[in-house]
Amino acid sequence: MGITGQFERVRGSYGAKLAVALLVVVAVAVGVGAMVYQQTNDQLRDDVRTELSATADARAAQLDAYLDNVRGQTQLASTRPALASGDRTEIAALLDELAAGDSLPDGVTAVHYYDAAEQRVV
Repeated sequence: MGITGQFERVRGSYGAKLAVALLVVVAVAVGVGAMVYQQTNDQLRDDVRTELSATADARAAQLDAYLDNVRGQTQLASTRPALASGDRTEIAALLDELAAGDSLPDGVTAVHYYDAAEQRVV
């Protein structure tokens, strides 16, 4: 029995026609489902990547602003005469005053003096 014989068998049998139609419908449904799944997956991946990139950019901008603030406060504190005097007692008093005040940016918990000549934190 060749291929033409099998086609004749399907053509003559209602059950075989129904089985072939069911297989075609299932194949189309699986194909459409796979296509929708792939498109949804690609779109979701793009959306997540875009959102993560935007969040990272926003966090980077916040960190940059924070570091600019800390840099500015450091430069302002470095102009104090007590730091230029070299007297460790005056320097310690100034650092304690700075640490106790509200002028420091959020997150700064301590203030230190770095002696560049001795290359150490005093």
